[in-house]
Amino acid sequence: MGPPPGLCRALEFIDSWLEYRHRQLDVPGFAVAIHRGEETRFSRAYGLADVERQELLTVTHRLAIGSQSKMFTATALVQLAERGMLTLDDRVVTHLPWLAGHPDARFASVTLRQLLSHGAGVIRDGLDADFWQLTQPFPDASAFHDAVLAADLVIDGYTKLKYSDQVAAGVIAPAGIDAVIDSEIVRAGPLARGYTRKIDRRRLPVPREVVTSSFAPSAGWYATVDDMCRFVSGLLSNSDGVLGVTAKDEMRRSRRGHWVPAHQRGSEYGLGMEIHRFGGRVLLGHGGSITGFRSCTFGDPGDGLVVAVMANAKDAPTMQMLGGIFEVIDFFQEHASKPATGKLSAGPMRFVGLASTIELVAAGQRVVAIDPDQWFPFHDADELLPLTDTTFRIDRASDLAATGETAELLVDGAEATAMTFGGSTMWREDAYLAWLASRDEVVDSPSPRSTRTEVVLRGIPEATRRGDQGPPL
Repeated sequence: MGPPPGLCRALEFIDSWLEYRHRQLDVPGFAVAIHRGEETRFSRAYGLADVERQELLTVTHRLAIGSQSKMFTATALVQLAERGMLTLDDRVVTHLPWLAGHPDARFASVTLRQLLSHGAGVIRDGLDADFWQLTQPFPDASAFHDAVLAADLVIDGYTKLKYSDQVAAGVIAPAGIDAVIDSEIVRAGPLARGYTRKIDRRRLPVPREVVTSSFAPSAGWYATVDDMCRFVSGLLSNSDGVLGVTAKDEMRRSRRGHWVPAHQRGSEYGLGMEIHRFGGRVLLGHGGSITGFRSCTFGDPGDGLVVAVMANAKDAPTMQMLGGIFEVIDFFQEHASKPATGKLSAGPMRFVGLASTIELVAAGQRVVAIDPDQWFPFHDADELLPLTDTTFRIDRASDLAATGETAELLVDGAEATAMTFGGSTMWREDAYLAWLASRDEVVDSPSPRSTRTEVVLRGIPEATRRGDQGPPL
């Protein structure tokens, strides 16, 4: 059975929208995958894996996943507990005897469960954490022991969320994914290069040979977007896999919502998994951030949808991107059960003016005007009530909008070449870009232009797929 029509329409829109967003977004590259159950529905890369080499980013490139590594580690420990080799309430000193010599006697009571839920009160990164800025190597085992023994617990256990972790690995092969730990990246396949956040419109490339040593279980893995979708899909499925169903429930159960700051309420933390409420969905997964990269993978156990977003820039807005993708999917699944009619039946139309960009989207009998420059484009969209095949009445709750005014498509033959929206004229995107290119006074951005690469769009009719690589750099 194929995907529902609404999901097909959503994936088609997402492809075009993300390509447009990358041309406006000043990051080298990002990749997105969407799985439903065990099936890949969408897999696409945008931009560059390496700016200096002008190497295109593809969905086969591995990117550093930062704290998403904690899901691997938590799965390994829960798996050991499932096999009776330990319990999650074991005291850590049982497995790490050197910790018994800590001058802070409270360490003797710290449990594995507390560590996995960031509830032990351990100092975040140690007293000297400049290894995150790559000014010194990451601590090896000996240096890690010294750093732990040098720092007391910052707070008592289970009183506040404290971001720190001890981890183990060993679930990658059974999960059927091809993630690689950073100490082994020299033997890996294509690897994207990371870039620091932008300061004064400049970034620094991150060396490829960074090894996180004793921090690897919490931040040292590289993976593809499809790897992460597949892994989280497995954790959310209601069948045995790397973990049994009961063990999965233990891992993904909500734990400590009251630790979360007020502005993040609605988010919780389980065992190596974050729980976020978005719209009507409860999403489980994890975000990741490490020098040069930012990523996240979250899924909804209710319908099996999992989305992964990975970027090779520290300041990429990956969580906003992921939330926007879920919003797009929800919009089309709610409104696109029937095909659209009229001029917009062939798909969204994007119109550009000096002040803004507007995209007209028809889903079933509903027509909206969105701002594609927003990561939540349908959150505050204008409703367009059809008056004729080419004219609409603008209907919106905000008094500041052009409520009650008209939008009209300007048609040349069968093609809409421009539109007026509340009295302002806007042009089809291709025509506007051609006009812009003809202007002598245009100032080019120093950022790399977008190039789309590699796509998987399952269930979308072949005629609607776009296989081109976009404009040359």
